[in-house]
Amino acid sequence: MPQRSTFFYLLVLILCSLTLVLSCNGSGSPLSPALDPDGSHSASDGPNTGISETDSGDSAYVPPRYEDDGLPWAPDQVLITLDPQYTANISPGQIPPAQVLELLDRHGVAFEYVIDAIWANVYVLKITDGMTPPEKVTELLALPFVDIAEPNIKYEFCDVPYVPNDPFWEKDDDGDDDPRTSVFEQWGPAMIGAPVLWNDSVVGQDIIVCVMDSGIQVWHEDIENVMWINEDEIPDNGIDDDSNQRIDDIYGWDMTENDNDITEYSGTYYYHGTACAGVIAAEQDNELGCSGIAPGSKIMGIKIGFGYALLTDITQGVAYAYQNGAQIISMSFSTETFSSILKNSFDGAWGHGMLSVASAGNYDSPDTEYPAGYSSVMSVGGTSPFFKRWNYQPIDEVRISEDNGFDWGSSYGASLEIMAYGENYITTHGGNDHKYWDGANDLFFRGTSNACPMVSGAFALLWSMHPEQDNEWLRNRLRYTADDLYTPGWDDQSGWGRINVLRACYGPDRYSGEEDEYGAVDLTAHDNNVFDSIHAALGDYTDTIDVYKITADQDGALNFYLDIWAWGEDLDLILYRDPSLDPSSIIDQSAVENHATNSYEIVGTECVEGETYYVAVTPADFGDSSGYTLTAEYVEPFLD
Repeated sequence: MPQRSTFFYLLVLILCSLTLVLSCNGSGSPLSPALDPDGSHSASDGPNTGISETDSGDSAYVPPRYEDDGLPWAPDQVLITLDPQYTANISPGQIPPAQVLELLDRHGVAFEYVIDAIWANVYVLKITDGMTPPEKVTELLALPFVDIAEPNIKYEFCDVPYVPNDPFWEKDDDGDDDPRTSVFEQWGPAMIGAPVLWNDSVVGQDIIVCVMDSGIQVWHEDIENVMWINEDEIPDNGIDDDSNQRIDDIYGWDMTENDNDITEYSGTYYYHGTACAGVIAAEQDNELGCSGIAPGSKIMGIKIGFGYALLTDITQGVAYAYQNGAQIISMSFSTETFSSILKNSFDGAWGHGMLSVASAGNYDSPDTEYPAGYSSVMSVGGTSPFFKRWNYQPIDEVRISEDNGFDWGSSYGASLEIMAYGENYITTHGGNDHKYWDGANDLFFRGTSNACPMVSGAFALLWSMHPEQDNEWLRNRLRYTADDLYTPGWDDQSGWGRINVLRACYGPDRYSGEEDEYGAVDLTAHDNNVFDSIHAALGDYTDTIDVYKITADQDGALNFYLDIWAWGEDLDLILYRDPSLDPSSIIDQSAVENHATNSYEIVGTECVEGETYYVAVTPADFGDSSGYTLTAEYVEPFLD
C-alpha cells in the first residue's frame, strides 16, 4: 500500500472533525441499523427477524459464524473504538463518519455493524485484504483516531465434557431425608444453606438473572415458568413494540443469529445453557425434577453461540442485559485473551449497579482467564463435593485439581475470588422437555460452568433479602461470609472461600437478636432445632461462638446433635451447666474431628425438669468455618 504523507492524514482528520460537528444537528447517520419489519414467527418455529444491515429496511443482517478452527479469534474480523476526542458528537449506536469509513477502507477493513456497548460505540470491521486479525490490529492502532483495536476473541464454555462414571456409581437413596448423603440427590443447595432461606420465603424473588450462554430450552418443564418475560413486547406480532431495535424479544435475544429464538437446539454443546439456568432457578414445588438455588428469580436468555462465543456477541449481550433490566449476568465461558472492549463493558455494567459473575476456567492453572479476570467481574472456581468422582470415597472439601484425584482442575491464582461446587451436580438438561443432568447414564453437570451459576443464584437470594443494598455491598458480603477452605481470608487456591448463603443473608450470627443477657438463644423457641454458622476469620463477619439453652420440661436425658455442613471444617460442641461457660461447669464435650467420614458430634446429659442447660458451638481452630444444624432431643434410655 502506498505511503501517505502527514499532510494527507491531517486533512482527513480535519474532515472527520467537521463531520463529527455536523452529525450533532440531526443530519448524521442514524442509530443502529434499522429494523426489518417482515418475516416474524415464534421461537418454537425457528429463527426470527432482527436488526437489518442498513437503515433502508433491507434483509436482516446476521453476523457471520465460524467453524471452531482452533484459532483464538474470528478469522476476518476486528473491533475498534474511536479516540474520545473524536466521539464527542457521535450518538450511541451511530456509525462512524464517512471520512473515517473511507480511511478504514484504505486500510483493508470494511464497516459491518456498531454495538452500543454502554460505555462506547464498538465498531465491528471485516478484514478485506487478507491480513490476520493480530496484524490488522497493529495496523489500525497506528491510526490517530483509533483508541482500542482487538480481534473478535473467542470464549470457550467452561463445563467439563461428559466422562462415563465408575461402575460403583449407582443410586444411593437411603431414605434419611438428607440430600447431602447421596450424589443422586440435590446435595448442592443444601451444602450452602439455601433450604434454610427457602423456609423463610427467600427465593430470589424479583431478581432478573441473565444467563449468557449457548441458549436455553425455554420449554423445559422446570424452566418455562421461570423465564423472564419482556412485558413491553407483544409476542409474535412481528413488531418492535418496545423500540429496542429487536423484534419480539420475549425471553431475550440470540446474538449469534440476530433473532429472538434463544432455544438451545439439539447438539448445542451438551445443552450447557439450559443446565446453567436450572442451577440458578429451576422451578420449585412443581413435583418435577429439581430446584434451583434461587427458584423465585427470573432467567433472561442471551444466546451467544455453541462451543465458543465471539467478543461481538458477548459485548452486545452485556448491553442488552443492562438495557432490559437484568441485575446479574452469569457467564460460564472464558478465554486467556484480555479485551479492553469487554473490560470496559463490564466496568460500565458495574457502574450501573449490575453484578457480573464468570467461570475461572477448568485449566488447573494460575493463569488468568477472562471475563473472570476483570476487576468488575466475580471470578468463580470449583470445589469438590463430599466424595471423589470415580471411587465414591469421602474427602474433605478442596479445590478440584488433578493433584486431588480428579480428572480436571479448577483454575486458580491472583484473580480468583470465590468458590462453588464443580462436580456431580443435578440440574436441567435441554435434550428434551423433561430431561435432567441427574446421574442417569452416568451424566452429571460439571466444571466451573456449574460453580458460576451457583454463585449467580446465591447473589439472587442475597439481593432479594437485601434489596436496599448496592452491588458493591452484595459482592463484599458474599466474599467475606464465605467458608474458608485453605488459609483464613483470601488465598490463591480458593479465593475468599466457598459461598455460604445462610451466613451471607443472615449475617455471621443469625440469632443475635434473640440472645439473653448471657448471650444464649432459647432452643425451645425454635422447636429444639437451629441452623446457623461459625466463621473463625478476620473482619466484620467473625463469629467464634454460638450459645444455646434449653430448660428441661421433663426428667430423663437430653442429647444435642451437631451436623457440620462443610467436611474438613472442625467445629466443637460443649455442654455446660452454667451460663458463664466456666470450664468447671462442663458436663460433656465432643472430641471428634469433623472430616469426610464424620460430620456429626453428639453431647448429652441426664436432665432434671426445670433445670437449664447450655450448649456452645465453637471452632476447633482459627479459620474453621461452616454452616451447621444443632438439634436437641429427649432420649431413652439415659446416657451412661
